[in-house]
Amino acid sequence: MNKFNNIGLMSRITILLGSIFLAFNTNAAFGQEKRDFYLFPVEIEGAEKFKVTTDSFSVKTMVAKKGDNVTIHYYNPEEQEKHNFVLLNPYNITKDLPGGQHAKISFTADKEGIYQYECTYHMPTMTGQLVVLP
Repeated sequence: MNKFNNIGLMSRITILLGSIFLAFNTNAAFGQEKRDFYLFPVEIEGAEKFKVTTDSFSVKTMVAKKGDNVTIHYYNPEEQEKHNFVLLNPYNITKDLPGGQHAKISFTADKEGIYQYECTYHMPTMTGQLVVLP
């Protein structure tokens, strides 16, 4: 594993652990909670030398509990570039986002598990995961 992959892996682990900590340390003791995530494309410096897209999501891991109301505030500040948000089974969400636009994507996290989301225009680097805890 090269230095580039080690940094990426450690970043993902740190984000995941932090997200799990926040998910369990909230003010509401029972029931559904509202989870807001702010998502936008960010550039991966140096990725062009590997001949892959240089875009990534600003949030690589979103953590919610089963039954939470999730809202993703998705922004595309890149005027000349199209992005999308795709979260397939069991949620089946696809939202195209033209340059300079924003969208609000809301759903109930009613299925436990780990689900991949992606921008199909900027694969393989623009991916993330939704973690739905019991």
